[in-house]
Formats: sequence, structure tokens, C-alpha cells
Amino acid sequence: MSGMMRVRHLSKKMLFPVVIVLVAAMGIGLFFMYPNFSNNENSGVLYKGPAAKVNGKKIKDEDFNRIYTALLSGGFYQVSTSEEIKDKVLEYATEEMIIKEYIKKNKISIDNKELERFMNKMVYDRFKTPEELQGAYNYYNVKNKRELANKFRETLNYRNMWAYLAKKWGLKVTEEELKEAYEEVELAHILVATNSQVKQDPLSDEEAKKRAEEAYQKVKSGTDFATVAREYSDDSHSKDNGGSLGTDTLANLKRSLVKDFMAAVVKMKAGEISAPVKTEYGYHIIKVVSRTEAKGKEFETVKKDLERDILTNKLLTEKREEYEKWLKDEVKKAKIEIIDPALRAFRLKKEEKWEAAALAYEKALKDKRYRDDLEVYLSAAESFREANQHQKALAVLDKYELNPNDVRIQMAKANVYDAMNDKKKAKDLLVQAAKNAGEDLYKKRAILVLMEELKYEEEAKALEEEIKTIQARIEERQKQEAKEYEEMMKNANEAMANEETAENK
Repeated sequence: MSGMMRVRHLSKKMLFPVVIVLVAAMGIGLFFMYPNFSNNENSGVLYKGPAAKVNGKKIKDEDFNRIYTALLSGGFYQVSTSEEIKDKVLEYATEEMIIKEYIKKNKISIDNKELERFMNKMVYDRFKTPEELQGAYNYYNVKNKRELANKFRETLNYRNMWAYLAKKWGLKVTEEELKEAYEEVELAHILVATNSQVKQDPLSDEEAKKRAEEAYQKVKSGTDFATVAREYSDDSHSKDNGGSLGTDTLANLKRSLVKDFMAAVVKMKAGEISAPVKTEYGYHIIKVVSRTEAKGKEFETVKKDLERDILTNKLLTEKREEYEKWLKDEVKKAKIEIIDPALRAFRLKKEEKWEAAALAYEKALKDKRYRDDLEVYLSAAESFREANQHQKALAVLDKYELNPNDVRIQMAKANVYDAMNDKKKAKDLLVQAAKNAGEDLYKKRAILVLMEELKYEEEAKALEEEIKTIQARIEERQKQEAKEYEEMMKNANEAMANEETAENK
């Protein structure tokens, strides 16, 4: 059904071809190298550096926080620890610095006319009133046209760099591709479905063909296309809009829509309506509402812009692995100095360089930024434990003052005592941790996993039974609450009905 779903969402027109670049780039992290196009008031206070130096230049806190904000807003925090997120931010920020250097070194830039075209397409052709413009500036997190130009310039510099690499690696763009990237087509359709993914209990092929022909004859005889679409179409996402599928470039349509549908579209002129066209979803009557042809002065003006967009997309698809390798090689060649001791410690921990990681964490805990950071304490203890420095590991955990009875602290201590072969202390700590967890099943299950890993079978079995009991109690409580809510709603409805009856009398 993916083709049909793409048909249905055509009304969400792409703002400009480079938006495709953003989408493609997200898959390999490059999204974060774009200027921040969000208005996040907290983006500047998440992290205070300095984080690292790349070839002698410090990563700016504002750049670190821009990427940090993007990761958090993308839900990365739900599957990663704070340390993992910051490490990923550092990775992206480092790549960003290296790419900026590459752009500068190779004198990759855009001219002012190209920048102006891009700004007009994205903003000034769409937002005319002062209020609309201010809303656009707020969206892009800028104060005025000059700041917006700076952000768009950086965006286009990245795009032009990717196009530069694409050409360097032998990628080319044909005249036909340029035309398809320029030409815009506005479409509408009437779909009589034969596919159950579109409509429950669809018509048979013969019945659908007959109904589609009936709809076509109505349109052909002069009945308004939109009126016929509302009566006949089974595409619930477009029928209420008169069958409108919106406007997009021919290139995007070819990528998005099923082949048989587009085979008909490419042959049609503006204003033309097709006889029923069969696809895997049923029979379509297609209307080309409007069509912008790829010719004239404007097309010639934007050809270079379009070529760079196409080259960029080709690079990020056809040469994706080659690009990733190139970027990794550039990172390896760079001189990277991680200044933040906690960030440096986590990298060493990932590399399982435990003694070096332990020393770095020890330094991080003296840094005021990390004095109350539980994750840093836990990682420091883990590093000392793995380095067989058990007493230092315990000492680190004892220093955590915010909540010394935190379940995670107790679990970490249990791990250390188990490594020291003091099984009794380890078991006692885990049992106490389970008590401290109360009815928090997430914490209790984490403790159960550790008990099973350490092979504390008796304690694990007891905790498993306790979890089952709590789970049953919670489920019973939820049932009771649902019953009470249902009763409350019933009484409320009855009261409203009685009031209406009284008013009518």
C-alpha cells in the first residue's frame, strides 16, 4: 500500500528540492550539520563547554547545543543515556567542523543570486505581510533578513560541497533529470478501488472498471471533476478535496507514485483528463490540473541550482557508503583533542581502556559540571571495577551525596562486591535495592536482570514472584479505576439527559 499512501500525501508539497537533501541526510547524521531551523529557547543552556578542539579550533557551545537540541527533540534520549547522547553530539559536531574546513579549503561557496533565489523560494515568495515574515523569522530562529541569509548560505554551502564531491566521484546529471526536477504538475484523481488496502470489501475488477467508466463519462459530459470525485472516489484522503493530490515536481512524483499511474501522467497536458487507468489499487481517472514546462529564461536560470540538488541526492543515495568512508577518513586525519574530561572518559570507556577511563572520570568528578551527575559516578565506578580497583570504585559511589540509597548506586555497589567475591554483601544490597524500588516495576526488573546475570538464583526467584504479585495488584487497580470511571461517565450522561428532559418540559 506504500504507493497509495504516497499518493494520498502529495498535498504536503516539498518547499524546495534541497528539502529532499535534508531527508536523505538525516539517515547518516548530516541533518545536524545544517543550521538550526528551530526556535528553541533552551538550546543554548543544555551544555557548557568547552567540549573539544578540532585541528586547534574549539567547538562552540552554540554549535554543540544546536545538535544536542536536535537529538533530544528527535527522541534520542528515550533510547540512550545522557553520556551516549553527548558522545553522539560530539561526533556530529566534530564532523561538522571538518566539513566546514573542507568547504573553506576548497573555496566552495554560493553566489548572491543563488542565495537570493533560495531565500525567495523558501520565505519571501510565500510570506508577504510583516506578520507573516516575523513568523517565518521566528521559525528559522533569526531576527532579520541578514541573519536568515547567513543561515541559508551555510545550508547551501553544504549542498554545494556534496555536489562538488558527487562530480569529483563521477556522478552526472542529464538534461531529462533537470527538466523533471523543474517541471511542476498539479494532479487530481478519482479512484475506484479493487484493493482491500484502500477500501474494505472493494468491487471486483469488472465492477470497478464499469463504475470508473461511468464516472469518466460524467466528467466527459461536463460534470465538474471535483463533484464526481466526491461521489465516486474511494480515496478517502483526497475525495473531500475534489480528488486533489496537490502539486509536486515531476521527479518527485515519479519517485512517489506507482508506475502505471505516472506512465499516464507524463503523456498528459495541462487540463487533460484521462480515461480510466488501471493500477494495483484500482481504476484511476486522472486530471492534470496544471503543468509547468521546463523551458524559458527561468528554467535556464535555475539549472545550476537543480543540478546541485540532484547531484547531492545522488551522492547521498548512490555513493552513500563512499561518502561515509570519506568522512570517517577525514575525521581520522584530523587532530581531535577532547577537553571535557567526562566526554573524554566516556570515549575511553567505549574503547574499554579502563584505567585511562577511570582516571578521566576521577578528574570529571572534580569538575563542577559533573559533581551531581549520577551517570558519571556510575561510569566512574564501572571503570574502576573493570580496572580491578574495587576500593576506588566503592569510594566513588560513596561520594554520591544526592541520594546514596538510589537503586542504581546500590546495584553498582553490588556489582563491585560481587567482583570482590563478597557475595553476601552483594546479595544484601540487591535485596535492599528491590525494597527501595517499591512498586516501580521498571527498577525491580532491572534488579532482577542483574541478579540473574550474577546467578543469584534464590533471590532472583523471590523477586520474580514479587514482581508478579505487584503486576497483578496494579492490573486489578486499573480495572477498578476503569470501572469507576465508566460508572462516573454513566451517571454524568444520565444527569445530562435528565436536565434536557426537565428543560423540554
